[in-house]
Order: sequence, then structure tokens, then C-alpha cells
Amino acid sequence: MLKNLPTTVYIAAALMLGAFFSGAVRGGNPASVVNQAADLIEEQMGDPGMPREALALDNETEKNIQEFLSRPSRGPKIARPRLALAALDVAKSHIGNSRENPATRVKQYLALFGLPFQYPDGTYVPFCAAGVGFVSAQAYRHITRQPSNLDDSNTPLIFRDSLTDVKRDWTKAHPSCREMMKASQDAGTWLSSGPFLSLDAGHGGPNTEAGAKAGSEEKISPRWH
Repeated sequence: MLKNLPTTVYIAAALMLGAFFSGAVRGGNPASVVNQAADLIEEQMGDPGMPREALALDNETEKNIQEFLSRPSRGPKIARPRLALAALDVAKSHIGNSRENPATRVKQYLALFGLPFQYPDGTYVPFCAAGVGFVSAQAYRHITRQPSNLDDSNTPLIFRDSLTDVKRDWTKAHPSCREMMKASQDAGTWLSSGPFLSLDAGHGGPNTEAGAKAGSEEKISPRWH
């Protein structure tokens, strides 16, 4: 059954995972109030109607992220659909996590990428994209029967070791939605119709006539949560 799933199931799963992590966004921090010296500034969205929040990454932080995402993958290879569906299943156990309940889990999502819970000015760092990476690593470790104790104080660093395996088998994890989307586009596995991704297996991949037509008609925004 899994082999018959469309190749885009993994990015569709990422979007669905993003919905799990969009809850209880408080204290919006639009880009105008975040350090404009940051090398990457991206607005992310949580619950509908809530303020957008800005992800700001300086060059050193981004360099560190790219460094550990470039390490050789070491774990066993897992089929993409299996890992994507496992991540969706794991994400269910995170429903309800927020900055208030329990804040510890959100801090882990961000710490996975070396990010703080809050910026120096007290505004919050958005966590929806980082949360996708966290549950992806958790799912991979569950499938491969590696330690995945969420109550371990070193969980973010332990999970970080699995991000290159997730990148190899599913998708690039990153706290930036735009970076994840770009990686999927570069890999030829990004497929969307308008502002939403098509889950229709007959829609075709980006290298098919149908996929190319859809791609030429769409306008993709980095604000894809």
C-alpha cells in the first residue's frame, strides 16, 4: 500500500504537521520589531487571526544549522512514505503543546536547531517549522528503535543526530518554512495547486506535464503555514 502513495505525501504531511504546531501562538512579533540585522527574516503564522511572528536567524546560527544538517547520515534507510506517516502519527501526541502547556516541549522544538525560546527583547521565537523537524526526528528514532525519551534534558541534541537521516529519507528539517519549501523544490518533490498542495495522486510530479502546468499557474508564498 505505501508504495502506491504519491511522492508528495511527505510535504503534505509537513503541512499537516504544521497545523498541529500552530496552536496557542501568543505575543506576536512582526518583522518590524525583530532585529533587522538578521540574515534571514521570515514571517510565520500560527492560529488563524493571530498575529504573524517573525523568525530571525543571524548568519552564525544559520551556519551552525547547515553544519549539522550536512553531517553524514548514519542510521538505516527508511521508506519516505513510512517515515512521513509515522511523523503524522507521532505528531498526534504533541497536539495541545504550546508556550503555556507545556512550554518545555516548545523549548525542545527550538533547541533542536539551537534557537532560544524568546528573543533578547522578550518576543517569542516561532516554533511551527521547528516542531515539524522535532517530530520527524522522533518518528525516525521510533522506527529505528533508537532512544527517544522526551524527558531527557539532552533530547534536542540527541534528536539532532537524526536530522540528516530525516533529510536523506524524507525532507530537510529547518526552523524556516521557506528553507524547507526551497529544499523540496530543489529536490523536485514540491507540488502545489494555488496556495495549497494537491493530494491527488493523479496530479503528477513536477516533471510531468500536469505538474509543470500546475507549477506555472501557482504563486507560492513563503508564508505557507
